[in-house]
Amino acid sequence: MQLGVMRKAAIGLACGVVASWMGLAHAAEAPGVSAREIRIGQTGALTGPAAQYGLLARAHAAYFKMVNDQGGVNGRQLKLVLADDEYSASKSGELARKLVEKDQVALMFGSFGTPTNAAQSAYLNSLGVPHLFLGTGADKWGDQKALPWSMGFQPSFRQEARIYTKHILQTRLDAKIGVLYQNDDFGRDYLKGVQDVLGKLQAFKLVKVLSYEPSDSNVESQIASMHNAGVEVLVLAAIPKFAANALSETYARNWRTTIYIALGAAGISTTMEPALDRPGVTLYSGAYAKDPRDARWADDEGMRRYRAFMHKYLPDEDVTNPLPALAFNTGALLVQVLRQCGGDLGRANVMRQAENLKDVTLPLLSPGIQVTTAKDDHYPVEQMQMARWDGRRWIPFGQVMSVTFQPWSIGS
Repeated sequence: MQLGVMRKAAIGLACGVVASWMGLAHAAEAPGVSAREIRIGQTGALTGPAAQYGLLARAHAAYFKMVNDQGGVNGRQLKLVLADDEYSASKSGELARKLVEKDQVALMFGSFGTPTNAAQSAYLNSLGVPHLFLGTGADKWGDQKALPWSMGFQPSFRQEARIYTKHILQTRLDAKIGVLYQNDDFGRDYLKGVQDVLGKLQAFKLVKVLSYEPSDSNVESQIASMHNAGVEVLVLAAIPKFAANALSETYARNWRTTIYIALGAAGISTTMEPALDRPGVTLYSGAYAKDPRDARWADDEGMRRYRAFMHKYLPDEDVTNPLPALAFNTGALLVQVLRQCGGDLGRANVMRQAENLKDVTLPLLSPGIQVTTAKDDHYPVEQMQMARWDGRRWIPFGQVMSVTFQPWSIGS
């Protein structure tokens, strides 16, 4: 009897050793993964014209530190390898190659910017490197056939613009519409969204379309042209620097218009400084996450966790800034994916798990909004609400709407 027990114990020990060895061997075969660490690459605008978004990268680093302090993921620490691309597409493409080939990252995660991520995407997809939960809402990240290894996070810019245009037609049916957009994939997605809803029958309502380059100093001449053209409703697809400048010029001209601001810019405090307690301009945007500035979330469990995180890991940053809140959500989503991977952290399985998220609730998503993905669905967040500026903050209103599948027919 004793011999049998000892034999079983020996077999169990041997199996454990083999399983452990196989786990280590598998980790060694997965790029960017060791027995103790998962290396994650990211590019960010730490400097340059979009430097306000550098906080997003710093918040991701802080989030991973919190996760590591809590034991990591499946026994491994998360190592963020961050590179400053200065919001330059050419630099971003070069840095992505360096992160993969020299720094040996397992995947790319949370990189900021539409033109910058676009410069990386062909290279990363050609190698089968997961390119996940990007800081951009470009519609292309949902094109799983063209970019099977890429996936955004927030609602698509194009779908966001469709919702804004539908709201314009519901509230200002005869308004003359203008679009001012950044001349890249980011801005062009908004223009396409407006055109989708207007269609051929109502295309005449779009009376002025202008663009700007990220290298421009300001958009004051474009705002003047919009005003002189009699635009009554402006869709503003701009990053914070230019959105703030557009608002300043609008108020300076005493132009009593209505502006729909891209939600990625509207949530940044510097964008809205010109509009603080200023009447005369009606401002709309969108919302899909809890706003740290909104008192109604004071006792919310997710918000309490977020504030505790900020207090401990980013004590010198503004807790009401939405960028760390975004990082808190996307960081939690990546951790969910890695946990689903179990012991198989190869790139193919990481992507497989990113495409297998079912009704995931994140701490700072608005109530009723969950994350679901599939192999043919690369849009993690597909819902949002309209929001109106009250002079101090954005107030969401109306029902939560799907931004991917809308009940209206395009061009109607």
